[in-house]
Amino acid sequence: MRLATAVQDFLVSHPGYRQKPATGYGLAVVCVAVTLGIRLATGAYIGGVPFITFFPAVMVATFIGGRGPGLAAAVLGGLAAWYFLLPPTFSFALPDLGVAAGLVLYFLVAVMMALLFDALIKIAEQNAALARKAETLLVELQHRVKNHIQIVASLLNLQARRADPDVGAALTDAARRINTLSSAYAHLYRSDLKVDFAQHLRDIADAAASAARGHRAVDVKSDDVTWGMDHVMPVSLIASELIDNALRHGLTEGQGGVEVTLHRAGEGYTLRVVDTGGRLPPQFDPSRSTGLGLQLVNAMARRVQGVLRTEAGPLTVFVLEFAAPPEKAA
Repeated sequence: MRLATAVQDFLVSHPGYRQKPATGYGLAVVCVAVTLGIRLATGAYIGGVPFITFFPAVMVATFIGGRGPGLAAAVLGGLAAWYFLLPPTFSFALPDLGVAAGLVLYFLVAVMMALLFDALIKIAEQNAALARKAETLLVELQHRVKNHIQIVASLLNLQARRADPDVGAALTDAARRINTLSSAYAHLYRSDLKVDFAQHLRDIADAAASAARGHRAVDVKSDDVTWGMDHVMPVSLIASELIDNALRHGLTEGQGGVEVTLHRAGEGYTLRVVDTGGRLPPQFDPSRSTGLGLQLVNAMARRVQGVLRTEAGPLTVFVLEFAAPPEKAA
């Protein structure tokens, strides 16, 4: 399985390398010459098996050049063994049926090896082509999804400008949440469909800071993290809500700043959002909040097996401890 994966990866990285017949046939000659030299040099140690070193030459020539060079290597290897190694040496004579049978068996095995190996490589090439096509279609689909999501957010923002202040604020918040989901696609890797969440978190913070009055900066410190979209979406919404809440409510007097950290903690992760603008009421419980933002945070926290809490002290500190995404079986 690992060999098949390695072959497919090589074919993806080097498309069309088997479409140069001159190179393939030249390599077949080189492979046979090298393996003949090895066989002559090690004859005292591997006597009685005159064809053994020519099978790798057939495989290498087939892999690099295709079926034609592979068959050429099989024929050249058989002729070289017949002339240089089979008694009487330096002759194409066949002294008995045993030698003839061995030669025929070599040709059969070598030819079958070249044909089978070529067929396997063609299957790998087809799989690689399908993988490239599927990847292209997936990237195009993600691009379209992102554009459509952004269109919806733009429509909400336009409607917010025409609505009364309370409704407009709600529509603006909805547009911000939609844009948070859309921005995740900008960091989606093509190869393994993972998101660079550390960079995505910085983008969320920058967008929230730009939207806040006074364009306050948000300090973000994060471990290098790559997650699939199933984990990225809920944590993105949580981070966006907590940062926006800190900027709009925690720093109402324009003093202080916001610090965001995301670090690995044991088998999971810890997200901390701290604003230095003041402290929460002593009896504040985020799980009982009636605000839409914190209700959304609590709902998303359950999606990632997390718990939202606050920390007592002179600062406003929200802490989310949540599970790492499950590792998919290879």
